[in-house]
Amino acid sequence: MAEYNANVGDNHRIFMIDFERAPVSPTVPVAERRHPHKSCPDIDTLGYMDDAHADEHGPVISARVGGGNVRVVLARTEISNSAQIYAVSADPSVARVVWPNRGLLSHFRKCIISISPQAAGRTSIDIRYLWPDGPVIGRLYVVVRDTQTVRVRVHMVTVNGNGQGASFLGRTAVGVETPAQHLTNRVTEIIRDANHVLEPHGILLSVSETVNTAWINASFPPAGDAYLRCMQAMAQSPNRSAARINLYLVNGAVVPFALGFVALGPPIAWAIAIGARWPNAPGGNVGNGIIVDTSAAPFTGPILAHEFAHVFSLSRIITVGANVGAVLQWHTPGDQAGAGGNTHGTSSRDDIITRRRLMYPYTTLSGSNNAWRTDVGYGNNMGSMIIHRQVTQDITLDESQRAYDFTGTAANIYAP
Repeated sequence: MAEYNANVGDNHRIFMIDFERAPVSPTVPVAERRHPHKSCPDIDTLGYMDDAHADEHGPVISARVGGGNVRVVLARTEISNSAQIYAVSADPSVARVVWPNRGLLSHFRKCIISISPQAAGRTSIDIRYLWPDGPVIGRLYVVVRDTQTVRVRVHMVTVNGNGQGASFLGRTAVGVETPAQHLTNRVTEIIRDANHVLEPHGILLSVSETVNTAWINASFPPAGDAYLRCMQAMAQSPNRSAARINLYLVNGAVVPFALGFVALGPPIAWAIAIGARWPNAPGGNVGNGIIVDTSAAPFTGPILAHEFAHVFSLSRIITVGANVGAVLQWHTPGDQAGAGGNTHGTSSRDDIITRRRLMYPYTTLSGSNNAWRTDVGYGNNMGSMIIHRQVTQDITLDESQRAYDFTGTAANIYAP
């Protein structure tokens, strides 16, 4: 194979290399040695066009300042193993290549590149041929963000005095764990695993406190849709914080009606728009927060991250005009048209990228007759990709920046 034999001109370039999500390092504790992991985030390869960055044509990843190094795999797809190529940061003050040493890549078909986020900004890792300042034969764009901390109050909920079951958030006690240790450890694990999804995008969940919260049958309206009954219970709950996202952990087996969901994360604007506020007036308690059926299994960090992403407005909420609060896309097959005649929600794409996205839940994969359509690279579990690209024709994209900007305003995610 020729080392470098491609014509470059008229703004057209042939990329002779590609990038893949890296395996988790063997230095990571075994319990966390799986995807998703913050050290090897998903690479956004959803086409190479971006309306927000029209001059960028290549894959994108992100990292958090202070969040540790991130790893990617470089693959030599159209260039020989013997070719000498380098990974060089276009701006080392934003992101620095720390491996390989001096940026000189190995002569294997695939090799690891380790990148250290230095300061908030946007840059690229340029793959250069023959010399560190040689011609660019490929680029990986890197977004680095400062930390946006999202405060969480965890509620260990009892219903009529009945608490959690032996299986809690998808697992039972192991080894010498006491029941109390089991609950504490599992909450720590599930928040950690949700952060593996969100942290590369600059968003860090932080549990401020864990409280014991008592509900009774009267906490729920006597009739109505399960989600509205739960929203009222959350809104009027004891120990509710107006300066935290309230995470209610409830054993679904002891709730006086069938929940019909594993977890529910209503966004504030949507809750207000549908009248889920008690009393339903400015200043009333809003039926937002996240409620989780702790008896459901499996339960994973990406499932929880998916619900937080709803709270972060990744369900694309209308923010101005007559339809404020309406949701354009819940990110599930069969979505109906949005308010104001919007038709984006009438169908959901089903392709190789769609099935890896965090906002397309695992249930969309159920019933597939093809194993490759179900296993999207996360051990037969739901995907965790949060999309960077902004494309006018698809309102569900630009998730990473939208979530980061949204969580920067406290009133968007915290409510009385």
